[in-house]
Amino acid sequence: MANTIGTEIANISGALGTGTLGGYVKNPAGENCFISCWHVLANSTTLSAPINPASASVVAVNSGNAVIGKVVAGELKGNYDMGVAVCTIPGFQPSNAIPGTAFAVQTQYRDIQVSDENESTPVKIAGQNSIVIDAAIFNATISATLPYPDTNSYTLSDLFSLTMPGDIADGSPPPTGDGDSGGLVIDAATGAPLGLIIGAKGSFSFAMKFSNVFGPGQPYDGYTFII
Repeated sequence: MANTIGTEIANISGALGTGTLGGYVKNPAGENCFISCWHVLANSTTLSAPINPASASVVAVNSGNAVIGKVVAGELKGNYDMGVAVCTIPGFQPSNAIPGTAFAVQTQYRDIQVSDENESTPVKIAGQNSIVIDAAIFNATISATLPYPDTNSYTLSDLFSLTMPGDIADGSPPPTGDGDSGGLVIDAATGAPLGLIIGAKGSFSFAMKFSNVFGPGQPYDGYTFII
């Protein structure tokens, strides 16, 4: 379906390729919105460029490029890479669950803790095309320099890293691949949202933390996950 989390999406401009619809939130005005990486939603290969209203639409690639939202905010900055689009499907009732799977958001986001690293907390990722990926937290906080679709590399701080369950990062492939940018990461036990996949390198997938965007005083303070 064009509106399921994990749907393959792209900016209508096609400037930066495709990524993943990450999750549904309400903004402080009460509007239904969805989130993904800024490098998925942006309408220019210059990621610092302001939003161009003429190409702010987001399309669902596997649904005939049907328009599903309008980009209203986003940036790549320091410790996050996230954008927000307002839902534009008439009568749409958003859900942060993938039908027929155990993937479902059941509470608001929580912070990543040192205990997540110590205990290799199991997580689930909503990968592109709504494929549920099992993984585990490896680092509770880490910086990473990652290649981006604008052909530049960017260093982001205070990310968390993920490996395949039971992996010790010994050369095995990362949990996520091309197109999974924007995928929602949740705690497998509690359904709490933790962050968004921003990329992968070596044996690791890297995710930004929701505490760095939705926390008190952060850029998207006041947004809440739809449950």
